[in-house]
This record gives sequence, structure tokens and C-alpha cells, in this order.
Amino acid sequence: MPMYDTPKTSWEWLEHGMDPRLGPVSREYGLMFDPRAMGEARVVLPDSWLRLWKELPKHFINRRLRDLFIHEWLHEMETLNVDAIHAECCDDPHAFIKTKSIVFCIAQACIDFDRVISQEMPEPEPLPDQVQSAMNRFAEFCHCPDYCTLADMSLTASILMNEDTDLLNCTLDDLKLICPVNNAPTYEEEVRNDLEPARIRGQAENRFNSTPTMMEYRVSDLVDIVANTQRAIYDYRESSSSKEQDQLVVEILHQIARAKASFKRLWKGFALLSRKTVDPVVWHRDIVKYTSGYGGHLGLSGTQTPCVHLIDAFLGRKTFATEMGKTSLKAFQQTQYNHQCFILSVANGPQLRSFAEECSAQRTDHPVAAAFNDLVDSYTRGFLAMHKGRAIEFAKVGFTEAGPREFSAKTEYEWLATENVVSKLKRVFDEAIRERDQIKLDK
Repeated sequence: MPMYDTPKTSWEWLEHGMDPRLGPVSREYGLMFDPRAMGEARVVLPDSWLRLWKELPKHFINRRLRDLFIHEWLHEMETLNVDAIHAECCDDPHAFIKTKSIVFCIAQACIDFDRVISQEMPEPEPLPDQVQSAMNRFAEFCHCPDYCTLADMSLTASILMNEDTDLLNCTLDDLKLICPVNNAPTYEEEVRNDLEPARIRGQAENRFNSTPTMMEYRVSDLVDIVANTQRAIYDYRESSSSKEQDQLVVEILHQIARAKASFKRLWKGFALLSRKTVDPVVWHRDIVKYTSGYGGHLGLSGTQTPCVHLIDAFLGRKTFATEMGKTSLKAFQQTQYNHQCFILSVANGPQLRSFAEECSAQRTDHPVAAAFNDLVDSYTRGFLAMHKGRAIEFAKVGFTEAGPREFSAKTEYEWLATENVVSKLKRVFDEAIRERDQIKLDK
């Protein structure tokens, strides 16, 4: 793992700069890359891999990808020289990360999740050597897992459809996946000349898998807000001037107001993911299997969303005892390396909650204390409550009409009754919300 010179505060990380191949962090784009630069970035792959990338949906939807690798492409597919790709992209991190995401998405498409879900086999067969060896080398360069996570399948795999898009208010249809797998017809659909199912699957996949990307861009100002807040708290404690301290309190209240507006954009954006925009049956039957984890690790999971970990650290969450809390800790280890560094610096830096507690001790009606509690409520009663409602809605419809499956976060359910699934989801989400409610003062 790379070691930076010394532990730094959140604002020092931003001033110091971080290797973007290990994860983007900036005041302008938050925990995301510049989407316009990512859209324009080259894909540095040999012709055989470029051809596979373009034909991936056709092979994936007809479940032929693994057989093609083993029986037809064994000698045709070049072994990727990831070192050469890294050297060629030494001044172009966008190209390197975009290429990595495509390779990792190809790897995910090789997994036969149908056989795993139907319990024909406990775990998928090993990936083709050409794929796994490339993933291993990319993982060494990026200090990341050697399997697909949310970063590869969504955060670095979605580009803007329209360059004029307002990132803080972007929607599901403003983004496009660079490596979709569900937008091609099956052989049977081609014979019938029925292209509508492929269009529906492709649209559902694009909207569902782009949702975490949309969320990150809608709160991309949080990195700036968090760093400004923590710097102001630090300066307040260092100052001996009451006038300067009063000015810093005004600044902290301003940043809390900005954070509350950011949280509002987060839940309003997530609200766009609904039965009207993505059919839960299509999601459950066709989309989710591609996002599932294997080998004991999480698949594409909301618990890997970096902004959620940043919010928890900013608000001062210390307890992760619930089922979802434990999953969140595991998922944090799967986020991009620089995201871990920055979020840990926030968790270990000047804490907004402790500052609000100090203010409350000075004056029971101190505006910072009230603003802090209001901020926590806006998160738990806003985004987290919305997430709970959507998860239950999708699971209930999906399980009723499309049958059982394992969730990407490896949550275990009793499959015999839809009611059991809904009841378990309600309990898991309610526990997670209550755990965060404990952050509030006087709890």
C-alpha cells in the first residue's frame, strides 16, 4: 500500500494532492472524476479486447462468454500487458481508469451467476486466465480489490450524455454506462425480430447502475463542505479572539446549511429510482445477477457508495453494531484507496458533533447544536428513509413476480415467503436509521 508522508487533515489532503489512479478527491468533483474528461478519455486496449468490449452484451445475454473464452478465444485473445497500458497512460489517469473499468466489467460478465443462484454450484468457476491476470495487475497499480466493486461498475463506468448537465441536479437519464451488458437481444428475440425486451433491459440497467454515480455527483460539493467545516472548527479552537470565533461560528452554520441542501439533493435524486423508471421485475430477473458478488465478497452494493461513508464520518458516527453497520465496515475496505484515506482523515479530524456538543454546553439554545441535530434528521428522515422505502418496494415486487435471489450485500433471507423478505428488510433498515439517530445530541 502507498504511504503518504504524514497523517493529514481533510483540508490538507486537498492541498497535498492525491494520485487519481487510487481514487479521485477534489473540491470541484468531490469523490468523482470530471465526467466530461472521463467521457473523452481513450480506451487503451488491443483490438481483440476492443472487439470483445463492443460485443459484450450479445455474448453476455446469450450466456456464451465463458465458453467463447475457453474454446474459441484461448489463443486469439491477447494477454493484456497492463504494465504497458500503465506506462502509456502515465499522464492520463482518466484513460487508465476507464480501461480498468471496462476490463473489470468484462470479468464480471464472465461469472455464471445463474448456476450459483440455482445452487448448481457453491461458487462460480475461476475466471479465464486472460481476465484474472489483468485484474490482478490493475489491482496492484490501483491498490484496490482484484474483483468488481461499485467503483468499476458504476462510479468510473458512467459518462455524461449531455455536457451541459448541471452535476448537482443530474438525473438518471443524464448518464450512460460505458460497459452495458443487458442491451442486446437474445437469439430467440432476434429470430422473432423483437427488440423491445432488449431496449427495456438496457434502459433498466443503465438507470439502476448509474444511480450511485448520480448520487455522488449530486453531493459532489460535500468534500468542500466537510473540509471547510473542519478547518473552521480547528481555527475556532486555535483562536483567542471572541470576534474571530463569532465569525467562525457563522461560517460553520453556513457550511451546515450547505450540507443540508446537499443531503436534500441526495434523497431527491434517489427518489428518481422508482417503479416508474425501473421495472422491479426486470431489475430482479435480469439486472441484479450481473451485480452479485462471488467468492465471499460483496457485489455492487450501496454500502460501497463513498458519499455515504463520508457523511457518516462527517456526522461523527462511531457505532456499527447493526447488520448493515457491519456490512458497511466491510464495504468501506472495498472503496477506492484515496477515498479511504480522505474519509478516515475526516473521521479523525475536528468533529462537528463534538463542536456542537461544546456549543450546547455553553448555551442550551446554541444555533450550532440545533443546526447539527437538524442536519442528522435531514439525513436519516430524508435519504435513509427513502432508501428503505425503495428497497422494500423493489424487493417485494421482485420476489413476488420473479422469484428469490441473493442480494449483492450478501444479506441472508428466508426465501419461502415474500413477507419474510420485506420484514427482514424493514428491520435491517430501521436498525441502521436508529443507529445513526444516536449521533444526535442528547441521545
